[in-house]
Amino acid sequence: MRLKVKLVAGNSTGTSGNWKKKLRNLVRQTPEAQAGFTADATYPSGINVAYVAYIQNKGMGGVPERPFMQRTVDEQQNKWSKQLTALLKGKSAQNGALLNAYTAVSKEMKADIQDTIKKWEWNDPRPNSPATIRMKQRKAQSGKNAVATDPYRALIDTSTMINAVTNNVKVK
Repeated sequence: MRLKVKLVAGNSTGTSGNWKKKLRNLVRQTPEAQAGFTADATYPSGINVAYVAYIQNKGMGGVPERPFMQRTVDEQQNKWSKQLTALLKGKSAQNGALLNAYTAVSKEMKADIQDTIKKWEWNDPRPNSPATIRMKQRKAQSGKNAVATDPYRALIDTSTMINAVTNNVKVK
């Protein structure tokens, strides 16, 4: 998701003569607040976390669609836009204000994705298959999971995926 901010210049009375230069520099920056999974995050088995997240999000090969990413965007994008606007209000000409605001929003995006994963209901309407539930129960009994997990909970097994959510700001 890319958040865009429209910068509007008003009267320059009472401002330093440097405001046009600062505004031009801000407009040249086109930051993107990003959150998601990096290509280098892997499970101990070597499987790419982004690949597993994609399969969980879109559904594939018997894994039901659990659109946690899209749900997060749908539910939170207005909040992120308002947060960005509030962070920039009256500060857009300050050094670093634009990047700081986008960084804060990207951190919020990361937290919101993790929150959606945590709160995903076990029966939402794509529950774990009976085979997955049995596998998770066996893993819990064998002590293979570092953290005890609910065998009915979708999206969280080893916590690798939820812990691999990252955020950053990309400036073009």
